[in-house]
Amino acid sequence: MHPSLLGLTAYRQFVVYQTAPRNDGSGKLDKWTINVHTGNRHDAHDPTIWMDAQTAENIATAWGVGYGYGFVFTEHDPFFFLDIDCALIPADPATGQPARWADVVQQMCSIFAGCAVEVSTSGTGLHIFGRGTPPPHRCANKPLGLEFYHKLRFAALTGTSAYGDV
Repeated sequence: MHPSLLGLTAYRQFVVYQTAPRNDGSGKLDKWTINVHTGNRHDAHDPTIWMDAQTAENIATAWGVGYGYGFVFTEHDPFFFLDIDCALIPADPATGQPARWADVVQQMCSIFAGCAVEVSTSGTGLHIFGRGTPPPHRCANKPLGLEFYHKLRFAALTGTSAYGDV
């Protein structure tokens, strides 16, 4: 696990997930949590399938391509998760403009300075992980591609380009 995400390891709330391309032609991946004892899909919020971080990482690695591990956020831990979707603006070969993160990414990374940040499994989104008691909120701002969670959600962890601390 990337050092930026080590704060999560104090909680035994890790799961193994499987990815598969969606059938809608979007190129996006669906993610399903897996009961590692049966190999079948299972509810991420069922604590009977949770495990420690090292076990989840070891199983996902052993099972290979298409598997990963994630963290389940609950009301019993101090963490929150901001998911920023479709935030990478592709390079423009016609102008020579390189790929860059959308302005909302810069704003959110500034607001949540010091938090752990990683690139999502899609490669075009960003995850921001932090700790503290979140204020009352709605969980999504679809026009900006933002989803904010502190319970009832699991996040697929990548460690890709991670920095900061959770």
